[in-house]
Formats: sequence, structure tokens, C-alpha cells
Amino acid sequence: MNNLYILTKQEFTSLYRFGQIPLNLNKVIETVTNSKEEAETKVFEVFMSLPYFVGDEEYLIISFENNLINKIWLEIENVSEIIPLTKAAKNSYQMKFDSKLDFAEPYFENIVRKVEEETDIQEMYRGAKAFWNLCKVDEEYQDFLQNSVIKTAYFKRVNGIKSSDFTEDFFIHLLAYDRYEFFPNTDLGFFYDLGEIFAHSKGAPSFKGSGFYHYLDKNKEDFAQKSFLEISEIISNSQDVVKFTQQLTADNLKKYIVAAMFLKFKADLADRDTIKRSETGKLISEFGKIEKYDKELNFAIYLTGTFFGYKKFYDDLYDLAGLKIFKKKPKSTPKKKEAHSKDLISSEVKEDSTVSNETTEQQTHSGIKETIVESKKEGEKITNENQHEQMADLKEKSQPNVRNYSGIQNQIFESLMNILEESKGTFEIKTDKLNTLKKILAPLSIDKKLSKKDDIVKIIKEKFNDKIIVEGKGKKYYVRIKTEGDLFANA
Repeated sequence: MNNLYILTKQEFTSLYRFGQIPLNLNKVIETVTNSKEEAETKVFEVFMSLPYFVGDEEYLIISFENNLINKIWLEIENVSEIIPLTKAAKNSYQMKFDSKLDFAEPYFENIVRKVEEETDIQEMYRGAKAFWNLCKVDEEYQDFLQNSVIKTAYFKRVNGIKSSDFTEDFFIHLLAYDRYEFFPNTDLGFFYDLGEIFAHSKGAPSFKGSGFYHYLDKNKEDFAQKSFLEISEIISNSQDVVKFTQQLTADNLKKYIVAAMFLKFKADLADRDTIKRSETGKLISEFGKIEKYDKELNFAIYLTGTFFGYKKFYDDLYDLAGLKIFKKKPKSTPKKKEAHSKDLISSEVKEDSTVSNETTEQQTHSGIKETIVESKKEGEKITNENQHEQMADLKEKSQPNVRNYSGIQNQIFESLMNILEESKGTFEIKTDKLNTLKKILAPLSIDKKLSKKDDIVKIIKEKFNDKIIVEGKGKKYYVRIKTEGDLFANA
């Protein structure tokens, strides 16, 4: 193998069309003088110095003979191999590019996977800062956890390792945890989750039978009538569970409050588009008025941003920042200055008092917690009258900053849009639609086989999150077009 170079799909198209392109010599990877391991390390390093990518067709790797014109221009005659990032990308390229082109096997697929994982982890770090800024925390940002804790929790989740199957730091379990038990589907349920997570961190399979479990069970009916804040206060002051709460208190930080708060934020935001008019915003406002919980609230905000990552919050964050590249909004009457920095969120809550915060208590077989938040959204219901006109209107109102798909992904997207149009703008994933989606989405699956409804939901959310929304209602899933008001759907 000769020298290697990572180039974008557009650069490769230019190379094929014009016969030559200039190279950035600092990013040329020499293989003649390097071992395979050294070459792979260099490929990883170069990838991490390039703009992050979503999808495996954004970049290609070429092998070329070290024969450059003026020491910078590479001619296509000197390219000896075209290496796709993945097998799926190779299949797509073979359909898209000239059939005479011979695409090699994806030798560096394992390196690409590591790049994607590192990108995800970096997104978690940046997500913590993004959500911190979005919540307008008065204090300067701080990392509450070591990077090693976040990385460990990330790999536990991506590898499908349940919280009950290992024993680690409490916060690793907290970030990796998904509910499998039939706990109450009210705010009280998050404190049951808390007990379960703590038991796992101590090597126990469950907290059932413990003093904290009996305490929650005994007071279940009373707690069912109380708010999250009231339950937190009662547990914090109760002598009945002081042995439990003391184990989760250090340096005046009540970890049990942090954990329960994070679990509620996580459940609320899981299927929401924005923090506006959310239970999360309301709770942040409530706790923000109680000075003794400042540290716990800030920690929970940090954990929430870490868990969801930057992609969940960037749109709201950009709106808050008022990017210079955004269109200027029409001038309106100046808003009153907020009395409290965190009231920015609470003011949004008051706009819509009809938001429902019912959450489902049972996890799916894949381990991803199904959290349902029913909210009013523009264009959600499409009537039979003027169906095609309304469908066109929805498409026009979809996010202006979405990406354009290409190759097999674009073909699949068009198929999904056809189904949506035939179904009057929305449909439930079941029976005939489920079987149809399995066939359509199979090329985007790693093993080319989709066996469960959860697989369908995951792929649509991952591959088409900027244009299509999947909403959970109970154990049902509904698909619809993303509209202007859907800031963070599927994120």
C-alpha cells in the first residue's frame, strides 16, 4: 500500500471530474515507513483533525503513488486504490459512481468506528457546556465528573451492558442505567430508580428488600400526591432513610437529589424537541429558587447535557445566542428583564399549561428507556381535506438548516416520504407498515436485518432526525414530518 489520504466525497468527485486535486501535505499518511498499527494510528489522528461527520459517505480514503506535480497536485492516474469507510458506504458508492470504478474493501472500518465513538464522547463533553449555558447557570461552568467516568458509562451503553451487570462508580451506573422494573410512572418512580442504581453500584442485583425500598413502598400512596420537589424534601429530612441518604452525601452534595433530578430531566427530554414549555424547565426554575440546592441542580444540569450531548441542544442554544448568520427578526416590543437568570426557562413553561408529563415505566427489550411526553406541536394532525397542500406546507416548514441526503440514504428518505404522504402525514409503526419499513431501512442496518420495532425507531432517529420525527405514546410509535416548531425531535 502506498501513501494514504483522506478526502471528502466532494473532493473525490472533483478529482474524478478534473483529473487532479491539491493535497494538504500535512495530512498525507505514509505507509512505506510505517507499520500497520502506526498507519492506523495516523489515520485516526488525521480523522480527528478533520470536521466531524455524520454518515459513512462523507469521506473516502485513497491510496496513491508518491508522484505529485509541483509537490502538491495529485493526478488521478497515480491513485491506486479507493477505500470506503464502511461496507454500507461501498455498496452505496457502487450504485452512485461510475460502474467502472473498483472500490476496495473498507480496511479501516474498525478505525472509523473508533472515530465515531470518540466523536460521540466529545459531543457529550460539549453537550454539558451547551446545556449549562442554555440554562443560564449563574456560576462558571465546571466539570463535575472525570472524563474516564463519562467514557466508561458511554461504552457500557453502546455495548448494551445493563447497570445490573457490572459494579462501578455510582455515577457510571447513573449514566448507564435504564429502567427494567415496574416502578411507579409518577415522580416517585425516579426515587425507585435511584435505589436500584445505588444497589447496582454496590454489586447487588436490586434494591428490593432494602430499607429504602420498604420506605418508598410504605409511603407510596402519600408520595403519589406530592410534587417532585416535595418528595425530595421529605426524603432529605427523613430519619427513616438517613442511613441511605448519608451514603449518597459527600462534601455537602446530596447525590441522591442529583440523581433523581437527572433521571426526571432525562425522562422528560428524551422525546422532546426543546426545553421550552417542558417539565425540565419548570423544575429547574423551582429548584433554582432554593439556594440550598444550587449545587445539586447544577450537577443535574451538567449530567443532563452530558447524557444527551451537543446535538440535543445546539438549535435552542443558537436561538439563545442569536447567531450573526441568522436572519434578522422583525423588531418587537422590548421584553422585560428577567429577575432571575433561570427564569428564562420558567417563562417558557407558562406559555403552555396543557403539557402532559406522563411517562411510561417499562423499558424496551433493547434497554432504551421509552419516555413519552405529549405536547402540542404544529402540523401534528393532518386532515383528509387538502391533504397534498398540507403535506407540501409541512415540508416547507421543516427545519431550514437540515442536511441533504445522498445515495441510498436519499432513496430511503424518498420512500419514507411517499409512505407519509399516502398515510396523510402520519402513521403508526405496526403490522404492514412495520414489515414495509424493515425492507426499506435494511440497507442502513449494520447486519442488514431488522428484527424489532425498536431497530426501526433507532435507525429513523439516527439517520433522518432532522426531517422526520418518531414519537412514542405508550408502547406505540408514530412517524411524522418534522416541522418548524420541532426544534430537537429525535435528537
